Amino acid sequence: MLNTLEFEEWCCRLKLPEVARQVISQIRFTEPVRQVKTLDGNVSGNYNSWC
Repeated sequence: MLNTLEFEEWCCRLKLPEVARQVISQIRFTEPVRQVKTLDGNVSGNYNSWC
């Protein structure tokens, strides 16, 4: 995650309005609303190409 100075520089570079900066700042420092959980259907693995 960007530190405060890097975040401010990023906002300036994108010319974000103050309202957008405030919204993004709030999102950056709030905890997630939902918990991440594993379901039976989640499977990771490698798959061969058909080609």
